Amino acid sequence: MTQSRDAMTRHTSSGQSHDGSRPPLAFLFDVDNTLLDNDAAKRRLASDLQALVGDTRARRFWELYEDLRGELGIVDIPLTIERFVAAHDFPSLRSQVASVFFDCPFRDFVFEGASAAVNHARTMGSVAIVSDGDQVFQRHKIRSSGLDDLVAGNVLVFPHKESEIPVITNAFPAERYVMIDDKKRILDAMKAATPPAVTTVFVRKGSYADSVVPSPNELTIGDIGDLAGLSLADFQS
Repeated sequence: MTQSRDAMTRHTSSGQSHDGSRPPLAFLFDVDNTLLDNDAAKRRLASDLQALVGDTRARRFWELYEDLRGELGIVDIPLTIERFVAAHDFPSLRSQVASVFFDCPFRDFVFEGASAAVNHARTMGSVAIVSDGDQVFQRHKIRSSGLDDLVAGNVLVFPHKESEIPVITNAFPAERYVMIDDKKRILDAMKAATPPAVTTVFVRKGSYADSVVPSPNELTIGDIGDLAGLSLADFQS
């Protein structure tokens, strides 16, 4: 497990009050299909990759992508690229394929209401991004999209963040947590964790949108921008 020491340092200096007490609320934002339209970004990446390597090789890339996701439980773009290049014994492909992913303009895929949502949350407590994914590409996506700056560098990335709740709550101490995510299993894991009090916000976006029934007392929003319309009282019950 790797985490951002810089993110933890910045949070400690900005998230605590001067008397050392914990802030009343910490808002923990997911990235993919919560703050950023990952489905649209993936369509752009697929189109650019197909244009670069052709239909057959592009299909093989996404097969390797899915194989690795099944093997590791997360998306790992750098490792997928390595396996793809090795399968074709064509080393010059590495930099070309990597450029498709690492030069993608992720800032264009940030949801319109993301900034308003984070800034509204900041008026009520501390804000952070807690994402899952590989340590290289996911962090690059968060930085290049501008989301890292939006939360003042308070970013943690884990392979499986639902298994790291004690680490998360230690990094971002608060009396109560607000977890905003499009994945129900993440929200359920946070609610099941003890001892922190938590309010979960289900963002009905992406591939999980229509197949999930929110839990009782769970807030549900259709777009991340809807968070800006919620009040402090909504998060304290």
